[in-house]
Amino acid sequence: MGAQFGAAALPLGLPSLGPFLRAEFGLSLFWLGALLVAPTAGLAAASYWWGSASDRWGERRVIVTGMAGAAAVELGAMAAGRAWAFGGLLVLAGAAGAAAPAASGKAVVAWFPPGERGLALSLRHTAPMIGGACAAAVLPLAATQWGLRGALAALVSFALGGALIALLISPAPAWDGRADAPAAPTLARSPAFWTMVLAGSLVAVGQGILTRFLPEYLHAERGWTQAAAGAALSATLVLAAVLRVGAGIASDRHGRRAVTLRNQAALAGVALAVAAAAQGAPALAAAALLVVASSLTMAGNGVAWAAVSDMVPHRPGAALGLYSAILVAVITAAPPLFGAAVRDAALGTAFGVVAAFPLAGALAFRALERRAGPRT
Repeated sequence: MGAQFGAAALPLGLPSLGPFLRAEFGLSLFWLGALLVAPTAGLAAASYWWGSASDRWGERRVIVTGMAGAAAVELGAMAAGRAWAFGGLLVLAGAAGAAAPAASGKAVVAWFPPGERGLALSLRHTAPMIGGACAAAVLPLAATQWGLRGALAALVSFALGGALIALLISPAPAWDGRADAPAAPTLARSPAFWTMVLAGSLVAVGQGILTRFLPEYLHAERGWTQAAAGAALSATLVLAAVLRVGAGIASDRHGRRAVTLRNQAALAGVALAVAAAAQGAPALAAAALLVVASSLTMAGNGVAWAAVSDMVPHRPGAALGLYSAILVAVITAAPPLFGAAVRDAALGTAFGVVAAFPLAGALAFRALERRAGPRT
């Protein structure tokens, strides 16, 4: 969890700098979206490979290597004077930091039996929310006080802290996933896995857009300060962490992870549609609705990882890495495409269109319920 805390500071905390980066580099909404998802582009490219590496060389070695590399790249980004150079280094930092989510997920799978993994992985998935929330609160303050270099210095400290924690923890126990499912299919031949990928990707569209553009919406259309907009993002991530724990408990209790994920996706879609329809409401009320909707798009991540580990237990690192890579690729592509489509339109109203994606995800999870086994 400590490594996840440090790794999440960059991809989840960076959107809090959206108004600052837009003013600093003179970015359009499209290019702002592209810059804000640069770390997740690196995550998408590297997650599968880090997950496979953890299957081969162990989780701790992979996490320490990746987080130390992320810190080094973030340190180098202090010298970047152009938006394209800054974005390129963010991609590299995200790729290095992908070691923590890819490898730590496999470690949790090794530590806990299937009936406890929903809660265990959901608790593990609270760490990125808390790390991102802390970064979202700290980065705008650091940027206001010391400029972009100050914000980058804070990110370096997050990454080094994650590497240190991973270095100090005990290695995960040796574990043979074949004991869980002797006849488990390969990734390519697992229809349940690919249905899971489809459903999770649809929900991830909403997650990617809302978490990247919420601070910009509050600052540009509601007149909030950069610090206040960053605090709203922090509140979103904290609420998502709480919801993840509840989802994990529910999925372990009734043993049907797809049911929990379907309910979460449906609620996210409904909440987002209501938030978009309520743009005439006072600023605080509209912001609260969007915070709830954004949190719901992230509420099922831990349960989803537990479901994937149940489906492909013989190669959990590779399976979780591949699943993460695809979802992160979706999260990477969604914000710039959304920014290009919206252009000068009101963000708050445009969010209503995004509600269709988690609602479609709920239908895909419903299909997964019919296809998958008793613990999915």
